[in-house]
Amino acid sequence: MAKKLFIVDGMAHIYRAYFGVRGLATSAGQPTNAIFGFTSILRKIQTSYKPDYFVVAMDSPEPSFRKEIFDGYKANRAEMPQDLQDQIPYIFKVCEALNIPTVRMPGFEADDIIGTFAHYAADHDIDTVIVSNDKDMSQLVTDRVTILRVDNKTGNFVAVDAAGVEEWMGVPPEKVVDILALWGDTSDNVPGAPGIGEKGAVQIIQQFGSLEAALDRYEEVTRKTYRESLRDHREQILRAKQLVTISRESPTPLDLDKFTSRPPDPDIAYAMFSELEFKALVNEFSKLRTSTDAPAPVVTVQVARSYGHLATSKEAKKFFEDIYSRDTFSFNLTDAGGALAGGSISFGPGHAMRFERGLLDADADARAAFIEIFENGLVTKACHDAKRALYLLNAPPHVEPPKAASDLLQLSEGPDPNPVADGSLRFEGLTDDTLLAAYVLDPGARAEAFALEALAKQHLGLDDASAKDADPADLVAQLVRKLRPKLENDGLTKVYEDIDLPLVPVLYDLECAGVKIDPQPLTQLETEIRAFLEDLTGKIHELAGRTFNINSPTQVAEIFESLNYEVSKKTATGKISTSAEVLEELAEKYDLPRLILDYREYEKLLNTYVTVLPRLVSPRTGRLHTTFAQTIASTGRLSSVKPNLQNIPIRTELGRRTRLAFVAEPGNVLISVDYSQIELRLLAHVTADPKMTEAFRNGEDIHERTAREVFGAKTPEELREARRLAKATNFGIAYGVGAFGLARNVGIGRKEARQAIDNYFAAYPGIKKYMDDTPAEGREKGYVRTMFGRIRRLPDLASRNFTLRARAEREAINAPIQGAAADLMKLAMIEIAARLTRERFKARVLLQVHDELLLEAPADEAVRVGELVKSAMESAAKLTVPLVAEVHIGPNWLEAK
Repeated sequence: MAKKLFIVDGMAHIYRAYFGVRGLATSAGQPTNAIFGFTSILRKIQTSYKPDYFVVAMDSPEPSFRKEIFDGYKANRAEMPQDLQDQIPYIFKVCEALNIPTVRMPGFEADDIIGTFAHYAADHDIDTVIVSNDKDMSQLVTDRVTILRVDNKTGNFVAVDAAGVEEWMGVPPEKVVDILALWGDTSDNVPGAPGIGEKGAVQIIQQFGSLEAALDRYEEVTRKTYRESLRDHREQILRAKQLVTISRESPTPLDLDKFTSRPPDPDIAYAMFSELEFKALVNEFSKLRTSTDAPAPVVTVQVARSYGHLATSKEAKKFFEDIYSRDTFSFNLTDAGGALAGGSISFGPGHAMRFERGLLDADADARAAFIEIFENGLVTKACHDAKRALYLLNAPPHVEPPKAASDLLQLSEGPDPNPVADGSLRFEGLTDDTLLAAYVLDPGARAEAFALEALAKQHLGLDDASAKDADPADLVAQLVRKLRPKLENDGLTKVYEDIDLPLVPVLYDLECAGVKIDPQPLTQLETEIRAFLEDLTGKIHELAGRTFNINSPTQVAEIFESLNYEVSKKTATGKISTSAEVLEELAEKYDLPRLILDYREYEKLLNTYVTVLPRLVSPRTGRLHTTFAQTIASTGRLSSVKPNLQNIPIRTELGRRTRLAFVAEPGNVLISVDYSQIELRLLAHVTADPKMTEAFRNGEDIHERTAREVFGAKTPEELREARRLAKATNFGIAYGVGAFGLARNVGIGRKEARQAIDNYFAAYPGIKKYMDDTPAEGREKGYVRTMFGRIRRLPDLASRNFTLRARAEREAINAPIQGAAADLMKLAMIEIAARLTRERFKARVLLQVHDELLLEAPADEAVRVGELVKSAMESAAKLTVPLVAEVHIGPNWLEAK
């Protein structure tokens, strides 16, 4: 078998790590996000692939030869962010510690070094693996060269061969430079064929076979814009091909002896990772180091493992019954095709007993004993992701069953994949969910950091192989012992035990309930929106002076540049940004950006909700079911996913009409109950500002109060005009908005906005003090805390990068308010669920959307249920100002508002 050379595309992965992992820093304030992400890539290659030869290719600081071909090459690239610059020296030191050589060549880019090494390696009968997510690299793929790229969703490596390139790019490797030449490269300021995007480029090359053939036969191109682009920009396109072609002849020697893989130097690696505070790596190399000059950190000793397997139903029944002699157990359930396949149970670190579904299906007594251990609260229990476990135990009707019995592991004879329980099983005695515990400890962490194996590596000091081989129930048992003390030490036990854990079955019930959808209003809405978009498209093209793809940021930016629009924000390549923020800024001066904003909003409404929602209705229940995630938002708010029902646009009349499709079953009504001005009430409570507190206690209109105090309104006419400005100012201040943001939000000059903010702070001095003190306190502690105890870690408060630090300061101001609002709603939901059950109402909660709950109830229960929900929401916490919830009842969601 041929040996393999692994080449890492250095700067590409460094930038990817920098933007993909945010907020990491040492206790001394040294940013480490890029270092950590890049180190993880290198270690994964070393441990998982064990390359024969290993090297990191880096860009040279000197201009490349491409600058001679086109002086504008990379001319508009933004300077590297300061906090990334600060990490580059450490990255080179990490490579040294890991014994991975780095290579740079003046006048050539990393791509060219990679291309050259791959070419030379083939001559030495060595296969090359290019570690990169850059599409440009796909031109290098051959039968001896593959790409290893990181899947953005899973974080796992995916190998790409020639067939994979064709699937990825639409053309085989030898044609990649042709489509790249048509695309151009905005990040490198390489102009390609104007008006021809990625799909168009692929179609053209597939049709003509090569770029040159397409240029020579441009008259045969059907689409006018493509035809004219090929005709009018031939030289530019051919130059682009030169620029995007990776050189395979850079004067860089393939030093096989230097590039031979060697293990890391444990002493240097230990010292390096100790300085960077990478705990898992410190633990790993602490065991290997030869020097003991420095004290070793506390290293988690791997627990001896004793795993067993239940072989018969009789064994299973006895094992489950014997659990009552224990005080507690941890468990994990496995699935196949979305149904329970088996699992394992652990009585403590190092122990696990595994079982398969077939044992339960084959014996009713074993099955009953299994169900009993979950429903009996005398024995406490722990798992990772309790809501997922509820799905596997209950098999709710909206979850599609496996396509065939063979999709399940160890099913009993017959095709019936019946649920283990009758659909109503709830955990009693659930004391720990390691997923939620990890989230409560660090809600700003990346989603993949909450995976069980990731937590095992972080908190138990296990390496990849040990974490992967361990039984999940055993890992849960060990993690509970690690995470519990951390929760107590950080004052997070009440948040964990009183809010996040008891919310799990409530959310499960919401998801199972779903909501009924009437497709007729959406059909009508689709017709109107399509007509509206067609009309809007004509107006946009008329204002632009030509037709263009409104959905293309590049083409929109070109239009803005041709119209000489000036903006405060540009992309890394110097182009005009077309983000919503920039469009809002431009819309203050020009009609075109405002129409594009409208176009985007209505197209999102059409393609995300109006045409999609009916297709997502479960054929088994006839209802639409979303998923509520507890561990996505760093503020503590719940997130609605698949589909997201929290972001249905309601700013416009057409958007609001989407809610007409959310209806009650016959004989029922929908009940909407939402908090009134909850974040402003919490702001008054948290800041103890006397005037704002007084206004809420007296039942005043807080926006009118601000209109008088801040904008000097006196007469009824002045109040009507100023109230809109006051409302935007009240909510803007709560989010830490500055003069520029306020000016944009309310449509006034920046100087006038600055004065309004000064007047606001003079009127509400308690708020000014809170906004000054909170970031400072957060900078000292590294986090801010809500009134309920939930924390938000903000390491960027100590960043030397002004942009990151300013953003963290705004988040520090808002997090205690938004987090408290989220927890208020969660507490109310827990109480409402308990009271509806206790008082035997048939009503059920369907959705939680921001500060609103949507319920469905029999018509004769509606008024009483509305009163119950209102009472629970208003008494969820005792504040210095009253909490107010408003109830609306109707046949559909729109009319219940």
